[in-house]
Amino acid sequence: MKTVCLDVAIDHRIRRLLRPIDVSSETLDSTHISMLNAYGRQLGRSDDEIRVTSQLAGPQTTGGILVALQQPRSNHPFEKGIKCVIDDCETLAALGEVFHIVSCGTLEIGTNVSVIDLLPYITVEQMNDMDDVQLGDAFLSTVHVFGRKKPQIILCCAKIWLGQKRQDCKGEAWKFESQRLGTSFGKRSTIRFRDETRNWVSTERVNGFHPSYCMNYYPHISCFRQLQILTVAEACGMYRDDWTEETWMKSLRDSCASQVTQLQGTDRGRERIYLPEYERKYSSILEDVQKAIDLLSHSTSLYDDLLQSRLSSMCNDANLIILQMFVLSNKGWPKTFNKQNGAALWTAIDNTRQFLVAVSGPTGHPRLCRILRCFMSSLRRHVTDIKVGGPPWPVHLQNMRECFLSMAQDLETFLGELLESERTMPNSGTELDSLSGLVGNLEI
Repeated sequence: MKTVCLDVAIDHRIRRLLRPIDVSSETLDSTHISMLNAYGRQLGRSDDEIRVTSQLAGPQTTGGILVALQQPRSNHPFEKGIKCVIDDCETLAALGEVFHIVSCGTLEIGTNVSVIDLLPYITVEQMNDMDDVQLGDAFLSTVHVFGRKKPQIILCCAKIWLGQKRQDCKGEAWKFESQRLGTSFGKRSTIRFRDETRNWVSTERVNGFHPSYCMNYYPHISCFRQLQILTVAEACGMYRDDWTEETWMKSLRDSCASQVTQLQGTDRGRERIYLPEYERKYSSILEDVQKAIDLLSHSTSLYDDLLQSRLSSMCNDANLIILQMFVLSNKGWPKTFNKQNGAALWTAIDNTRQFLVAVSGPTGHPRLCRILRCFMSSLRRHVTDIKVGGPPWPVHLQNMRECFLSMAQDLETFLGELLESERTMPNSGTELDSLSGLVGNLEI
């Protein structure tokens, strides 16, 4: 079983949801792809764009899982084929990775998971040039494509923001849009809409969010990536008809919703962060990790305390922050930024060294001590290798990142084993009730 997805260690409770999916029952032919192709030709799109759009919308059968995204970029490399388009687009690449891992390799986008935009073939710039009639016709075409596909599950991963005066242009397509990140449709998960023959089509939907939110806009916040994985797991579980809501899931959603509220309070909206700010975030996490490790030395209820400490989550965040520093270092920067960026990298290294000195030798549970000692030994080896005289090479940042990611993996594996032992203990009903309540109040 995979333990890493989207560059984070998968939460031990989400790991239990990773299961294969049998799609062999989807045998009825669908004409949604031919309709999509005809629509693309009507708009005058290139053969390359029509071909890739139809491949992403596959398979050519009714039912299954359909992912509703927003609209295409203006610069997809359609002429290079579907693989290059997916590899060049973090949104599609992330979706492909999550579906592959959550389904244990049985689902792939374009092969047995359909991906269709709310406005296929129409970029934001083209949409803004449309009048209300043209825009209404575009949304109606999408409703008709969805009507022919008749998906069992729609994973709603996008919302197209129009002014209040143009909201009616969406028609029934609004039913395929996501709602606020961190919420669920609940009792409103079942929807009906009319196909081109005015017959009703009924389907289930899952509230997701656009993958670019966690991959591009806020790539350093791990809980958004955990929620992305959970959302796909929910869609797969609803397709298998074995999905069960658990208390901790609401906790994860609530935690992410709270993060969104905090981020909306900034003047940035879509964050654009540079090296010095990433360094400050990383150094702040080091302080919190040190406090968590010290507190765990006195743990009396290991699973509860380790979960509440958020140690694994902090390691995932540190891993993602260093990853962004690594990406920026690889890209390089103008000479005018050499001094401040070089200083930020060295501050991160120095603070890591001070962290290793400040953390007292771990005591307590032998397994946890081994995990912590292994992490500190590996991290110490990598930061000791960095010599003064120039900024750290990207490879050093990559090595540091892998230390935090490995510890997050080990901690999640350990938490999973502790949780399983709790579940299998005789007469553990009371303990599990208590555990469920604790997890329900946990911030991930």
